[in-house]
Amino acid sequence: MERCQESDVAAEPAPAPTSDWSPLAHPVFRALWTASALSYTGFEIRNYAAPLLMEDFHQPFHLLEGMKQYAFAASTLPIPLLVLFAGALADRVDRRKLLIVTHVWMMLAAAALGVLTIANMMTPWMLLAFLFVIGAGYAMMNPTLLAVLPGLVDPSELKSAMALNSVNMNVARVMGPAIGGLVIVAVAGREPYYVGKGLAFLATALSLVGVVVVLTKWKPAPRDSAAPAESVLASAWKGVHYAFTSPRLLQINARIFLFMVCAGILPTTCAVICKQTPALMGEAGASYLMVSFGVGALVGVYRMQGLMRRFGVERVVVIGTIVCGFAILGVAEMTSVYVGCIAMFFAGFAWVMIPTNFNIATQSAVPAWIKGRVMGVYVLVLWGSMALGSLIFGRLADSVGQRSSLFAAGVGVLVGSIAIIWIRLVPRQIERV
Repeated sequence: MERCQESDVAAEPAPAPTSDWSPLAHPVFRALWTASALSYTGFEIRNYAAPLLMEDFHQPFHLLEGMKQYAFAASTLPIPLLVLFAGALADRVDRRKLLIVTHVWMMLAAAALGVLTIANMMTPWMLLAFLFVIGAGYAMMNPTLLAVLPGLVDPSELKSAMALNSVNMNVARVMGPAIGGLVIVAVAGREPYYVGKGLAFLATALSLVGVVVVLTKWKPAPRDSAAPAESVLASAWKGVHYAFTSPRLLQINARIFLFMVCAGILPTTCAVICKQTPALMGEAGASYLMVSFGVGALVGVYRMQGLMRRFGVERVVVIGTIVCGFAILGVAEMTSVYVGCIAMFFAGFAWVMIPTNFNIATQSAVPAWIKGRVMGVYVLVLWGSMALGSLIFGRLADSVGQRSSLFAAGVGVLVGSIAIIWIRLVPRQIERV
């Protein structure tokens, strides 16, 4: 059962869907997509509120800055630590039950974090512990959800389904901080400073309820494959081996790395540039830029299928990479929020087409029996590339400044766009959509 060759995966793509929104015609996908939109927004509310709460602990400045970095690390560190294990588990157990367990796990942790914060019982190290626990749940959930989604739609609708999932994440990046800010501001001055943050964490917990309800009601068809006989560790290693010995997956992972190692720093770096430049309106300017990024992503989703049908996947991804590279250069050189918003709009427009097609290419190249494990590798490569890029360009920023570092990242994205000459995302025989 465990032996399978790449030829097991369909070599020809199915006909293009009649509508970019056609996956929403499937009741289970529509319900899970809607619930996931709320949960992604909840995660972003948590990401917004946690650093603000850390600032409220009145640490010495040098220690405060370190603790804020620890807060980010506590949320993201579980991904490289657990995602391969999560992928192996997703291929061994009932994926629906695993998703229910992970969402309940995160919901309870977020609720406890909110209650303890409102009760003024939270400490910096307790906050880090809760962020790690919630991050661990996210790491366990992500590859499982990616393995489940293709089974909820027709094969011809996979591209649209992945694009709609990207819509959720990009809208959440905009709506999460906005909602979190409204919750905190709504009680500011009337309640102690920590109550607003606690309510934001409770909103995160509440946002996960919908996914649990949808998954509880969903009754999927039994999966064909039996659980692997080897240990979870051996099973995870088999997924890594498959991902890095499959020629097609090697090419896909190389393209993911080349793009994300440079482009992944854009959201955080543009916010830092805004805060360092009075003319860019500080946090308000950063919010405007992220809204523009989200709007661009929405327009990109609307146009993506038509562009791919007309030009082919490879050309769209390469052109999108070039557009994104020049947009990053524009953000690095922006002298006003208006210029930055235009650049971020084009960055968002191009961005949604690039990682979305990385996801689709990976899904299309992997048979069902090992999909959870390979999607775990996909998540690891994606996040690992961004983490490495943050380290490289963060060190560069220490020497030459944030703007020059981001400019170098934009140049790196443009240079990476020539990878099509040697590293193709889609085999030539199935390039046309």
